[in-house]
Amino acid sequence: RLQAPGFIDDLATMDGKVWALVSHKMWSSSGFALYEAPLLDPVLRRVKAVPVLHGGYGTDSVQGTAAIAVNGSAVDVISGREFYSSPDGRRWVDGINPCPGQVHHQYVSSTAVTAWSPAGVVAVCGEGPTAGTQFKQAYVSTDGGRGWTTMNKPTAAGYLHTLGAGSGDDIIIGLSRHGSQLTHNGGRSWGSPAPSGIPLGFVGFIDPLHVVALPDPGAANHTSDLRAFLFSYDAGRTWSVTRFPH
Repeated sequence: RLQAPGFIDDLATMDGKVWALVSHKMWSSSGFALYEAPLLDPVLRRVKAVPVLHGGYGTDSVQGTAAIAVNGSAVDVISGREFYSSPDGRRWVDGINPCPGQVHHQYVSSTAVTAWSPAGVVAVCGEGPTAGTQFKQAYVSTDGGRGWTTMNKPTAAGYLHTLGAGSGDDIIIGLSRHGSQLTHNGGRSWGSPAPSGIPLGFVGFIDPLHVVALPDPGAANHTSDLRAFLFSYDAGRTWSVTRFPH
């Protein structure tokens, strides 16, 4: 049992540690503080080397304005305005958040980040969602967030929900109201996997090849689609579907 010092906006575990982004006001972008706890002594303590992070202007944490990515002992943290990276959880570097503050006079309202190696990070930014669409831009960094390369844009349909990467080539963006976007060539092209006709909302890499996924409730064709668990052994190229009883 962990006593939370506030509202948990994102949480990740890896290499014997728990990492948590905590705000003191629910659904607020006013400030996120980074906390850590060893699993053998589960008391969350503030990481003072990382200052309080702030989300995008006028947005809240429900829209994904802050996120943690871990791989081994490496940790990356992104918010609507900032990016911090550490190779070991002790030494922190103030990196560059690739998401622009504004696009076409609209504030960027959501970000997601995932680590596929200790030095490889993928970030996706979302511009103000309207009427089932949200313009998105994906980036990759191989130097801990100090420099970023722009990928080709994924679909504007759907809202940014989750992000997973097994390598710099194999990346999946989970979307609500549309289903996921997947690339196997580092973002040069994107496809929309829907195994057995099920659009994917939550996606997560366990390791470079194994992926778990859940249906997107907003895009499901009927209620039985929501009672499924999906698994891939080959980074999302093929999927097995387990359907749960009513």
